[in-house]
Amino acid sequence: MTAPLSGQHLAEIQDRVLNATPGPWEPYTEYGENFYAHVRGEMLLPVGTLDFGDSDTADADRLLVEHAAQDLAALLVRVANLETAARSAAVMLRSAVALADGGQSSRPGALRLAATCLDEAAGGGRA
Repeated sequence: MTAPLSGQHLAEIQDRVLNATPGPWEPYTEYGENFYAHVRGEMLLPVGTLDFGDSDTADADRLLVEHAAQDLAALLVRVANLETAARSAAVMLRSAVALADGGQSSRPGALRLAATCLDEAAGGGRA
C-alpha cells in the first residue's frame, strides 16, 4: 500500500504538472512514427519520441501517458477539494463537541476522535 501523500509531495507533483507540456499528448507523425506533442490550433508543443512497443500493455501504457498531464491536474484539484471538505467537517464536529461538553453528554470523546480523523484526512500534519 502506498503511504499517504505529504503536503510537500503534493506540491512537488503540482510543480511537475505545471512545468510539463500540457496534455493531452497526441501522436504527431509528421515528425516521426512515435513522436508526441500537444497541439493547440496552429501551435505545436513537442513532447518527444515515445515508443510503447508491442507488449500486451502497450495500448494501456500509451493511453496513460497521453492523458497523464490533464489526469494529474484533475486529481490535484480533487485532493484539494476533499481536504477542504474534511477541514470544514472537522470544524463542525468541534462545534458539536463544544455543545456536547456543555451538556455533559457522553459523546464528546467520539466526536473528538471523528474530528481528529477528519484532520488527518485533510492533511492535518502536512508541511
